[in-house]
Amino acid sequence: MIDFNFLNNYNGPNLQNCTLDGVDITEEIRTLYGNNNNWNSKIYTYSELFGDDSIGKLYIFKFINEDNYEISFNGVVNNINDYADMPIL
Repeated sequence: MIDFNFLNNYNGPNLQNCTLDGVDITEEIRTLYGNNNNWNSKIYTYSELFGDDSIGKLYIFKFINEDNYEISFNGVVNNINDYADMPIL
């Protein structure tokens, strides 16, 4: 992981759900997403987010913003050592 100070004052939408190949990992991800919904001002590798055995697995994130609008994104882990490209929502 690397520090990303740009996110220090950012407060993103609330994490509703996260799955990895259909397995609910919301609580594990919620810890990394942080109390301020800003990924704790860090950028994580896929390994740090999902584990070393996550290659080829589908991840799905669902968030809800202050207007109750659902936002989601997904992807497949290709290289666990790559930094995850999580959108700023």
